[in-house]
Amino acid sequence: MNFRQVRVLTIYPGASPVDVEKKVTIPIEEKLREVEGLDSVRSISRNSESDINIKIDLEHNNPDQVVNDIRRAVDRVTSLPSQVKDRPLVIEQKSSNFPVLELAIYGASSDKQLQDTGRFLEDEFRKVSGVSRVDTFGKRKEEWRILVNPELKSRYTIGFMDVFNAISKRNVSVPAGSFLRPRTEDVRVTGEINEIEDLRSIPIRSNETGNAILLSQIANLEPTYERPRVLAIAEGTEAFDFQIIKKDSADIIQTVDAVEKRIEELRKQLPENIKFIQLNNEGQRARKRLDVVINNSLQGLLLVFIVLVVFFSLRDSILTSLSLPLTLLAATIVFPIVDVSFNLISMLGVIISLGMLVDNSIIISENIYKYRSEGWNDKDAAVQGASELVVPIIGSYLTTIAAFLPMAFMTGIMGKFIWQIPFMVIVSLTLSLFESFFLLPVRYSQFARKTEKRSPNSIRYKVRTILENGFLSLKEGFTRFITKVVNNPWKALFSILGVFIGSIFLLKVMNFNLFPKEGIDYILVKAEFPPDYTARETANKIKYFEPILSRIPKDEIKSLILKIGIQQTDPTDPLTRIGEQLGMAQIILVPETERKRTAQQIFGELESELKMLPEANSVMVDLVVNGPPIGAAVTVAIEGKDYKTLKLISEDMQSFLRSEPGVINITDDYKPGRSEIQIRVKDQASAITGIDTEVAASYVRTALEGIEASNIRKGKDEVKIVIQNSDQYRDNVNDLDDIKISNKFGLLTPITAVTTKNTVQGIEALYHNDYEKAITVLADVNEAKTSSNLVNQKILDKYSDIGKKYPGYKIKFRGEQEETAKSMASLAKAGFLAMFGIFAILAIIFNSLKKPILIILSIPLGLIGVIFGFLISGKALSFLAMIGIIGLAGVIVNASIVLVDTIQEMQKKGVSLYDSLIQASSERFRPILVTTMTTMAGMIPTAYAIGGSDPLLIPMTLSLAWGLGFGTFGSLIFIPACFSAYYRMKKRGLTTN
Repeated sequence: MNFRQVRVLTIYPGASPVDVEKKVTIPIEEKLREVEGLDSVRSISRNSESDINIKIDLEHNNPDQVVNDIRRAVDRVTSLPSQVKDRPLVIEQKSSNFPVLELAIYGASSDKQLQDTGRFLEDEFRKVSGVSRVDTFGKRKEEWRILVNPELKSRYTIGFMDVFNAISKRNVSVPAGSFLRPRTEDVRVTGEINEIEDLRSIPIRSNETGNAILLSQIANLEPTYERPRVLAIAEGTEAFDFQIIKKDSADIIQTVDAVEKRIEELRKQLPENIKFIQLNNEGQRARKRLDVVINNSLQGLLLVFIVLVVFFSLRDSILTSLSLPLTLLAATIVFPIVDVSFNLISMLGVIISLGMLVDNSIIISENIYKYRSEGWNDKDAAVQGASELVVPIIGSYLTTIAAFLPMAFMTGIMGKFIWQIPFMVIVSLTLSLFESFFLLPVRYSQFARKTEKRSPNSIRYKVRTILENGFLSLKEGFTRFITKVVNNPWKALFSILGVFIGSIFLLKVMNFNLFPKEGIDYILVKAEFPPDYTARETANKIKYFEPILSRIPKDEIKSLILKIGIQQTDPTDPLTRIGEQLGMAQIILVPETERKRTAQQIFGELESELKMLPEANSVMVDLVVNGPPIGAAVTVAIEGKDYKTLKLISEDMQSFLRSEPGVINITDDYKPGRSEIQIRVKDQASAITGIDTEVAASYVRTALEGIEASNIRKGKDEVKIVIQNSDQYRDNVNDLDDIKISNKFGLLTPITAVTTKNTVQGIEALYHNDYEKAITVLADVNEAKTSSNLVNQKILDKYSDIGKKYPGYKIKFRGEQEETAKSMASLAKAGFLAMFGIFAILAIIFNSLKKPILIILSIPLGLIGVIFGFLISGKALSFLAMIGIIGLAGVIVNASIVLVDTIQEMQKKGVSLYDSLIQASSERFRPILVTTMTTMAGMIPTAYAIGGSDPLLIPMTLSLAWGLGFGTFGSLIFIPACFSAYYRMKKRGLTTN
C-alpha cells in the first residue's frame, strides 16, 4: 500500500531545535508552499535534524507528479547553513517500508565484537533474495579519535587548526597523470593513512633545524566508535538491532523464511557468545493470518454444505455447492491478473462473499427442481428454471454491487486500506453469476435425478423424512404467521417500528472506535527522564523494567528488548520522539488466541509497578492497535504564532482532560530539552584579538564535540578521524572555561577573556502544522469508561471558540479523530451512493417508484441485528463494522427483491391480492431461508473466531451475519405487512380464504 506520504529529512550537526527551525525547516517549508496537491505538511525541528512529513492529496489526479514537484521544490532551497553537508533527503513512505522481520544480536564480549558482527550480518542479510534494505538500530560509526591534551597544546602554543591542517593535508591521494611515451605509467602523489599508528608520526610544527612537534607528543590516539545516542538492550547487555525491509514485489513469507534460513547458516560462522533474539516476525504473523482465513473459509464452506444438505437431497446439495469451489478457484486466478496479493484484506473480501456465492445457485436449483417435479425433462427444466430468474437474480447482483462499489473509491488512508474488500466481493459475485447461469444448469441437466429410490428402512431415507417433515412444519407455521400479519398489518408494522426505535436508543450507549483495542500483541512501555540524561544513563535506569516484565509467563510473551534514544510505534509513526532521555521497552506477546489473558489484563497487573521507575518524569504503557497508522485516540493540535501562548492553551486543555473519567496518558509534545549554555564573543575583545564568533565556535565545538579532520574508507564503511579534547578535559563547565583560542598574533587567549556566557532552557523539539507553529495535546482512553469520539466531542464543545480569547489561535483534531472524521465522511458518501445506486436499479427492474422505496425501507431492519449482535458479543462498533453495514444494504434487499418479484408475478397470473402475499411468502420462504443461512454460515466461523481469530476480520463479518439474519427474516414480515397496509389504505379488496 502506498500511503502517498513523503518525508524530507535534513541533518544540521550540533544545531539546537531553534536553529534548525529558523535556518532549515522554515526555508524548506517556504518552497513547499509553492507545490500543489499537498494535503498536509507537518514538521519537527529537533537537535541536529529537520524532519518534514508531507501527506499528498489522495484525490489528486497525478500524485507521482506531486512527489516530483516536492523533490524539485527542495532542490531549490539554496540558503541552508554551510554546516549542512548533505542535501535534504526526500523519501517516499510506503507500507513496504515497514520491517517484515526484526531481530537483534547480543552477548558480545566487547563493543568491537558487537559492531563487527552486526556489520557482517547486515551485509549478509542484504544479499538474501527479496530483501530491499536492512535498517539498523544501535549501529555506531567507527572513529579514530585524536584526544588532545590542552595543557601540552598550550605549552607548545599549538591551536586546533594546526592539528587539523597537519592531518587533513597529509591524508590525501591525488592522481598526477601519466607520461607521454608510448608505453607509459600512471603517477599518483599519496599520503593516505591506512592504520591509526600512521598518525603518530605526523609533524604538527617544525623549525629550520629539523626539530618537530609530533602529533603523539600532544595527543593520545584511540580507535573507537562514535558516542552512543541510541542504544538497544537485550537480556541486560547491549544489542545490535536489524529491521529487514522487503522489496515491493517480494512475498513476505518467502522473504522471512529466506532470512531465517540464512541466519541458521551463519550461526556456524559466528562466535559462540553471540546470541540471536527474534523481536517481530511479520512473515509468521502473515502465515497465521492466512491460516485463520483458510481455516475459517473451509469451516464456512463446510457449514454452507451442511445447510444445503438439511434442505436438499445429498445429490442436489453437491451439485449446488460445487458453485463455491469453482467460483473460489476462478477468484484465485484473478488475483495475480489484477495485481492483488493474498493478504488479510483481500481474503476478507472473499470470506464476506463466501456464503453469497451459492445464493444464486440455490435459488436457480430450487426453481429447476420445481419444473422437474412437474414432469419437465432435465434439459428443459434447467433452461426454464435458470432463464426465468434472470431479472431478479441480476437485480439482486446489481444491488449488492451497488452497495460495495462506492467503498472501492473511498478517500483517505482508510480508503487505501480497505479497497480490496469491495473489489474482491465484486469479482467473486461476478464470477458466481456467470457460474450460476451457465455451469449450474449444465450440471443439473446431466447429473440430477428426477426421483431417488430409497429403502424406507435406510438411514438416509429416515433422516431425509425427518428433515422434510420438520421443514414442512416450519413452513406451515410460517404460513399461518404470515396470514395473521396480512390480516393485522398495522400491528406488525408498529411492532417492527418499536423494536427499531429501541435499538436506536441502545445505539447511543455503544462505543465507537476506529480500530478497537482487541487482539493486541504489541506493547510499548515508554519512559522519559530529565533532559540532561545521556543515552548511557537512560539505559542504566530503564533496565528497571526487565525483572518486572520477566514475570510475564513464557507462554504469553515472545520477545522483549529495550530501546534508548527513541520512542516510536513504527517507521511512519506520526508521534515519533527522539532524544537521549527517552527509552522504551518493546514487548511482543504471543497471539491473543494462544494465551489465556488479554494484553489489558497482563499490563493491568504490571502497570502500577512499571510506573514506579525511579527518577523518570513519566512512564506510559501503550497498547498498539491493529490497523493503519492513525495516531493517538486524542490528538488535538493547537496552532498559532507564539509558543508561549500555545503552551498556556495546552496546559488548560490538559487540566480539562484530567477531569474527564477514562482519559489517560495525557501530555503534549512541547517538552523541555537540555539546558543550553550560550557563549557570546565580546565585540571589543574580538577587535583586539582577531577572535570572532566563527573562530570561537570552531574551537569550542572541536574541544567538546570534536571536528572531523579527515576520513579513511574500510570497504564500504567510512572511518572518521576526529580531533577533540581528552575525556578528562570535557566533563564540566570549568573545562569549557579552560579552552584557549589562537589569536591573530599567534598566541593563545583564554576563552573567558573574549566571551561571556549564560544558561537558557532548551527545547526538545519544535513542531509546525501546515506551516503554523503548533503544540499537540495527546491522550489515550480507557475504552471501558469512555471513547475517543466522546472525549473529542467534549474538547470541541469547550475549545471551538478559542480564537475569541486568543485571536489568531485555533485547534485542529489530528490522529484518530482526524482519520475518523475523514473516514466517516467518506463512508457516508459511499453509503449515499450505495442507496442511490440500489434505488435506481430497483426502479428499473420494477418500473416503479413505490416498490423500490418499500424495498429500501427494509434495509434498516438489518441495523437492528447489528446492534443486538454487537451488544451480545460485547464488541464496540468500529470503522470495519460500518463498512459491513453498508455492504449489508446490498445483500439484505435480495430477499425483498425476490419476494416482491414473486408477488408481482402471482398477481399477473390472476392470484388475488390476499393470496398472492401469503402464497409468495410461503413459496419463497424455503429459498430465502436457505440463502440467508448459507450466507450466515459462510461468515459465522470468522465472526466468532471458530477457525482462529484476527481483530480486523471480526467486525465486518459480525455486522453482516447478524444484520442479514435479522434483516432478511424481518423483510419476510415487513414486505407482506406493507403491501397489506397499502391495499387497506387504498381500500382494495382483500378477501379472506
